[in-house]
Amino acid sequence: MMNFDARRVQFYESEISGSELVKFHLREKEVNGFRLTETRLPPNFRIPKHSHANGSFCFVLAGSFTEKCRSLDKNYKSSDMMFSPSDEIHSDEFHHAGGHCFYLEFSPRSLERAREYSLRLDAPMEFQGGIPALIATRLYQEFRRMDDSSPLAIEGLAFEIMAEISRRQVKSEMRNAPRWLMQAKDLLHARFAERLSLAEIAAVINIHPIHLARVFRQFNDCSLGEYARRLRIQDVSHQLLNSEKSLAEIALTAGFSDQAHFSRTFKKQTGLTPAEFRNTFSRR
Repeated sequence: MMNFDARRVQFYESEISGSELVKFHLREKEVNGFRLTETRLPPNFRIPKHSHANGSFCFVLAGSFTEKCRSLDKNYKSSDMMFSPSDEIHSDEFHHAGGHCFYLEFSPRSLERAREYSLRLDAPMEFQGGIPALIATRLYQEFRRMDDSSPLAIEGLAFEIMAEISRRQVKSEMRNAPRWLMQAKDLLHARFAERLSLAEIAAVINIHPIHLARVFRQFNDCSLGEYARRLRIQDVSHQLLNSEKSLAEIALTAGFSDQAHFSRTFKKQTGLTPAEFRNTFSRR
């Protein structure tokens, strides 16, 4: 078993201690140099300024909270995730619904192994859905299942997440994306439920379709269609966890042709049917 820093959490205010947080842990497991923890924080709970001795990421299963880090306020909700490098000082304030979260913590040895492959894990990162959230969903499934094959699957998925974090950090250090690319992404976020064509998007931002497609993939590691599909999945995931709508209603509002199409696409992206996803992540 690989050792973790015994300090784990360092607090900079006297309101709370690490032992007080443990009572909110639902389950915890250490696997091949990674510690996985599921927590449920009560409504309006505040974790004052603190840092983690080990790098970790948090995947929001349900609820929402505001993180204060480097003088910035960042809001997170279900299907969002964020990475905090070791010793990054931040505080968290959970909203009226509290927070159901899943944490993956990296041991120093697992970070050394990552650096052997030139992975970068030294800056805070945040993700709204997309590939990292899909990997995190599969990781959470393995954590809940925990059979004889789970340790190997967990180790592989953990390194996949580390690779995604590193890839995003490297990209963020590249030259800034053109302004029109953000316009294209804003359009997709606003109208992901519609069946927009590449030509329509290119016409709105006045960029040649081929150039748009090439540059979009360069900065996002996927096509516009794949990006729109992920936005749909992110939206329906939120609806599955935070509404009583039927699967047919959710499929319609997210732009799927019918419930069967919705179920096939959702399972392909997450590994779960919509009903399985709702039953797994809505547990209270």
